[in-house]
Amino acid sequence: MLEALALKLGIMERVRFVGWVSEPIHYIAAANAFVMPSRHEPLGNALLEAWQAGVPSVSTRSEGPDWYMRDGIDGIITAIDDHAAIAASLNRIREDHELAASFVINARSRLVEFFSKDAVVDEYLRVFSGNFNE
Repeated sequence: MLEALALKLGIMERVRFVGWVSEPIHYIAAANAFVMPSRHEPLGNALLEAWQAGVPSVSTRSEGPDWYMRDGIDGIITAIDDHAAIAASLNRIREDHELAASFVINARSRLVEFFSKDAVVDEYLRVFSGNFNE
């Protein structure tokens, strides 16, 4: 269905359907922008991979990204199923190179803050010690 849609929209020559790959970060890193248009995304590993790869990102306000991604700081968050806002956000990233660069820098800092080994271990230690108010 997606190939038929790409053909209908006249973008087939610009779209690649590569199927399952074991290391998607290489494809993500080759992109100018990353979009996670999920309706339901408990964490958003692919978004975290985009941040690791240094790719400015757009995500819908699904559970995971809405928890850790700061709109306008680490990337752009749109309403779920708001295709016009997703497209506008991608255009904004494409046109404003300074903004895109700031998203990359801020997202990388956020990645370390929330998902580095030290951050995860510290959080486990906090939970195991019973310090729920920290």
